Amino acid sequence: PFEVKFVDEASKAAGSFEGYGAVYGNIDDHQDLIEPGAFAKSLLDRERGGRALPPMYKMHGAMTGNRHEPIGVWDAMSEDANGLHVKGRLIGLDTEQGKWTYAQLKEGALKGLSIGYRVPAHGARKGTGRPGEPKRVIKMATLREISLVDDPSNALARVYAMKSLMAGDGTALA
Repeated sequence: PFEVKFVDEASKAAGSFEGYGAVYGNIDDHQDLIEPGAFAKSLLDRERGGRALPPMYKMHGAMTGNRHEPIGVWDAMSEDANGLHVKGRLIGLDTEQGKWTYAQLKEGALKGLSIGYRVPAHGARKGTGRPGEPKRVIKMATLREISLVDDPSNALARVYAMKSLMAGDGTALA
């Protein structure tokens, strides 16, 4: 168990949330296991290149027929001992699309997080694939996007905290 607190201004915005886009050391539904440090180079390359953090989509965007445009903004991403920790916020909360996405997150329909990534040459090694062992161990991955999803491949990749919308009088709506 761990405790999550919002400390910076971006995290206090309505519709903000945080969680883990990937969790290390467990085997996902594709029989992959991600090692600690797998995202360090990708995040550093984006920062050095002056690029924003990878986009936030819902259900990986176009792959499922959803609109392939961002539904939010990632304010922070960092690796810790547990995995890829992310802080982000939904955008367009005054639109029908934004309200619907917020409701899906709030009600638990979109509580999972899922990464879209590419494994560069020599970024993985083959596992045994025996029961309880991975088919592939990912040492390095290039992040392309992180999506809110209904059922993540990595069962531990979840939204763990969320800021509520506030009514005009300051009362929480969530």
